[in-house]
Amino acid sequence: MKVFAIGSYKGGTGKTTTTVNLAYNVSAKGYRVLVIDADPQANATYMFARVNDNTYTLADLFAGAKIGRCIYRTKYDRLDIVKGSSKMEEAVGEADCLKEALQQVRQKYDYVFIDCHPSMQLHTIAAMIAADELLVPFELDGYGRNGLIILDDYIKQIKDQYNPGLEYHIFISKYAGRASQDRLLSGMIEKYNYPLLSKIVRYRESVNTSIEARKPLSKHRRFDAATRDYQELTNLILQMEK
Repeated sequence: MKVFAIGSYKGGTGKTTTTVNLAYNVSAKGYRVLVIDADPQANATYMFARVNDNTYTLADLFAGAKIGRCIYRTKYDRLDIVKGSSKMEEAVGEADCLKEALQQVRQKYDYVFIDCHPSMQLHTIAAMIAADELLVPFELDGYGRNGLIILDDYIKQIKDQYNPGLEYHIFISKYAGRASQDRLLSGMIEKYNYPLLSKIVRYRESVNTSIEARKPLSKHRRFDAATRDYQELTNLILQMEK
């Protein structure tokens, strides 16, 4: 079982969109996939499931519930979810509890995708401790650059203190082809040695309409440019595992 955390220290970079589309695309290739919604905004849950008062969520897992009680099927084959909720804002527990919980389902899933909150709260730290790899969608603007610098420092701390095997890669998201974006990218490549994936995900309005439709891009607009970008990103990530 391979565990990916998708995170950023800046909101609006496309981390939930990435989580949703990678998870669906991988499941559509025949792999067994678990999504964990570790963002209190619960947007990945909105895309795949519903929450009611009787639903066990990730907050309950942190409170001591068994992971099996927190896993729900989605309408898509081979794709399950641990739902998120606003209760995660108040979650307490051990930072390694998610890693320990995932050990109990290692034989059940091939891939796990964790959607993280753009902060370093308990649930984000727990996701990074549990992950084999952190994927960081990076939006080419000044705020995104500053957030990446901060996140890079946190990653080093997590590796030093909890998870020395944690790998991470960044990829360009919401690319609009502006000259200012190209200049920022060129400057960052020259100045920093970030592990940058070759795939760039372009900004398209279809991303917003897929959220309104509550569908992954491949189910929403099969031949759209953004759909192709996420399919190619999926293939790149799977090839990295071989």
